[in-house]
Amino acid sequence: MLNPILLKLEEIADFIIHIQEEEFPIQNVPNLAETAAQFRMDPLSMSIIALIAASDPTLGDLNDVFFTTHLKKFTEKRRTPVTSALQKLEQFNLVYLHPNDRYQFKRKLQRIIQSGNWELLKDLVPHGVVPFLKNFIETTNSEEVEIYPRFQMMRSLDAPDNLFLEENEHLAMVKYYNSHLINFDHDEIAQQLFFMIIARKVLYFDTTDYYQALNGIRREDVKNFLNHYIINELWDPLQKGYFQFEGSDLVNEHITIEMTDLGVEHLLPELDPLMAEKLLDSTTVTVPHLKPEKIKDVKLIFDKEAQQLLHPVKRLMELDIREKINQKLGGYKTGVSVILYGAPGTGKTEFCLQLAKEFDMPIFQVNVAEIQNKWVGESEKNIYRMFRQYNLLKKQTKKECILLFNEADALLGKRVSVNSSVDNMENSLKNIFLEKMENFEGILFATSNLTGNLDPAFERRFLYKVFLKKPSKETAAKIWCTLFKGLPLDEAKILSQEFDFSPAEISNIKKKYEIDKILGSKLKRLTHIQSLCRNERILDQKSQSGKSLGF
Repeated sequence: MLNPILLKLEEIADFIIHIQEEEFPIQNVPNLAETAAQFRMDPLSMSIIALIAASDPTLGDLNDVFFTTHLKKFTEKRRTPVTSALQKLEQFNLVYLHPNDRYQFKRKLQRIIQSGNWELLKDLVPHGVVPFLKNFIETTNSEEVEIYPRFQMMRSLDAPDNLFLEENEHLAMVKYYNSHLINFDHDEIAQQLFFMIIARKVLYFDTTDYYQALNGIRREDVKNFLNHYIINELWDPLQKGYFQFEGSDLVNEHITIEMTDLGVEHLLPELDPLMAEKLLDSTTVTVPHLKPEKIKDVKLIFDKEAQQLLHPVKRLMELDIREKINQKLGGYKTGVSVILYGAPGTGKTEFCLQLAKEFDMPIFQVNVAEIQNKWVGESEKNIYRMFRQYNLLKKQTKKECILLFNEADALLGKRVSVNSSVDNMENSLKNIFLEKMENFEGILFATSNLTGNLDPAFERRFLYKVFLKKPSKETAAKIWCTLFKGLPLDEAKILSQEFDFSPAEISNIKKKYEIDKILGSKLKRLTHIQSLCRNERILDQKSQSGKSLGF
């Protein structure tokens, strides 16, 4: 099937190439006016697009000279209109001059033409809030700037036209920008930061990292803008309450700025009502989390000592109890921070899950290993992002939520003497975590297998420190009876005496027992369980063979 767009462009190009007259009315070129209207371009720019699309090696290089030679017949032999049209197409991010001195299509235009779908042309020149912001994101993250760096991303104000500001000057946010920010002292920073904050809000329901949004602009200028206009709230969008920021500049990576509900109302009145409602009343939850109703109900059995330690923690999950405590403390709101530490498999994580289920609290679970990043500064950014995401989850769900740092040993260990950049990064990560805990409002749980390496500074930050050891023989027998329905207590006691297992290990035995039953095992229950228990733990090869493995 022939490509209708390419076919039309080739017809236009063929006519232009074979015109004999030295001067010719451009409006008389067949199909040019209607095609230009569909592309939302002027006829001269459309002629350039057609010539590139139908390029033939026999025509020579597709450079300035080529286009001037073939198009000056439409411009009374003047070069300026042709070069201006080329510059405009470059600024619109539609074409670029390849190092081989030939103009080529940018990927976006190339994909649309190759698709043959006329409907896709409406996205070529973005009109409206969402298309405008999507183009902004695409422009600031262009992958082609190395090939043609003349208008790198948005770093150069010589080429703001690739944002299509003029084509969207009817939008409230563009009107505001033109009247309040375009002649600002730091107009490059103001432009990029302003539209990035709005784009992050509308497209991703997220806040904006200040330094990341301005990456590529001279660092000294970015810091000066922060210290003068952001921290002091002298920037007009902050003064009007359209944006709000949080953080300080103690570490250069954690200033975040967010668009407020007032900003949505005043700067985005053209937004689709449904999308505006989502932004103003975040019923749509965009933060990944564990829903309490999805958590399997598990009966936990602890020793009496552990029960006594966990009882006040559980009571603190009750809203009225927390309110009474806040009143007692003179209205000073404080977060609840708990560390559960001890041997693996003792129910630390499961206790948090069951609390979330019982009190209908969504869980934002953090994998500490994913926070750590080999690149300098990235781990610190990840910590701040975790806390921002948690606050956003609370806002979106309109519920108290649990922030769970599972297996947080790497975060909670003692800080070390700095002998390398890695040591410095790890200490910095711990310091940031301590800082965030100091001012935390919410419910934070951390689980750890640490028994003696906890940094003393964390001891003060955690309101409750609960040590969960392996259950006593008596408690273990109860766990055996609970998991294996109908198991006599005397048999359960035999198992608890013979095998020093954690609750997680007993649960694992239960799973394997059920699998074996499905596979047709005929062993008596106690004998079967004992057999599984003996194979539960991986044997130490050295103790079995007398030889250690070498590498």
